[in-house]
Amino acid sequence: MISSFLINLVSLFQSLPSEIVGGLTFLVCSFVILIAFRYYGALGLFVYNSIAIIVGNLQVLKAGEFSFFNYPIALGTVVFSSSFLVSDILTEYYGKDVAKASIKLSFFASLLITILMLLTLGIKPIELINKDYIHFNKSHEAMVVLFLPIPTILIASLSAYLVSQYSDVYIFQFFKNFTHGKALWLRASLAFIISASIDNIVFSTLAWVILSAHPVAYDTLIYNYILGTFVIRLIVSLANIAVMYLAKFVNQSRKNFIDVALPKFSV
Repeated sequence: MISSFLINLVSLFQSLPSEIVGGLTFLVCSFVILIAFRYYGALGLFVYNSIAIIVGNLQVLKAGEFSFFNYPIALGTVVFSSSFLVSDILTEYYGKDVAKASIKLSFFASLLITILMLLTLGIKPIELINKDYIHFNKSHEAMVVLFLPIPTILIASLSAYLVSQYSDVYIFQFFKNFTHGKALWLRASLAFIISASIDNIVFSTLAWVILSAHPVAYDTLIYNYILGTFVIRLIVSLANIAVMYLAKFVNQSRKNFIDVALPKFSV
């Protein structure tokens, strides 16, 4: 019964324009970030960041069609971009050392899930096939599709992730110092746009050309992966400004909450 409900739910989403589903994804990410920040502070954002990176790396294996672009666009942009929002919130309220620690933890989480899933795939599929076991082998085939490409995607993603996320933290901190802690909308948007551009170019070039066994044509690289996702990132950057101000309100309302104990970071 639950399976039928989920199938019908996915069918409902597929009947909607891709832009609507992308918008729902952004709302879910933003809501969870604010809830995690409200009740768990930095620790909640650490957990969210790790999950977002893993999910984004899986979503990028799928492409969708959007009305504002003539080429299919690789997914994962909305979820992955939310990690920049988390880094900005951590930098704003906890400092750049805590934000950098979150980046390192997310990096470790992505490596860990890759190692564990490769070990999972290393177990041979069931050889004796009957109706009671066939679903296990179907699951194995699905895992192969999702996780065998990941080492290449992982190298590209984490390389781009480290460069862009550290850039985001330092750019945000620079403009915070430059504006004396004012103009939150300006430093949030500038940090996101610049760092997201870095991530987009580095990841796309590594994943689909340099490290790919079947490199895409340069026009495909530019239009499908760089420009297409960059348009989405610009839209997300504008929406992130509103979330940053909501985070400011959430921070004020959580004065009586104590963050789960975090070690002193020196990174």
